Amino acid sequence: MENEDTPPKSVQTTVELVGEFDDIEEILGRSDSGVDELEPVTADLVALLEIVDRTGGATKSQIAEAAAGEVAAEFDADSVIHALRLLAQYDLVALDGNTWRPGPALSME
Repeated sequence: MENEDTPPKSVQTTVELVGEFDDIEEILGRSDSGVDELEPVTADLVALLEIVDRTGGATKSQIAEAAAGEVAAEFDADSVIHALRLLAQYDLVALDGNTWRPGPALSME
């Protein structure tokens, strides 16, 4: 079957790779197409997420205090709220009263 979008004398193939993610990534090579400037942002979000996960839940003030030595940016209670709301959009954390707890997405792992 000829595909109209495929140039003449070209080849199309489909490959299914099965295995551990790290093994497949090693075979294919890591695609590092991210924006380098975002690295500290993502690292800080991961650090906040790890604090919530490690504690099993904490208030914004407790998270800000714990983050002081772990993140590049200075997080006060208000900036912690903004970051956690972003993580909540992906179900990574959930607000339970005044306590931020690991979200449903983390429970699935």
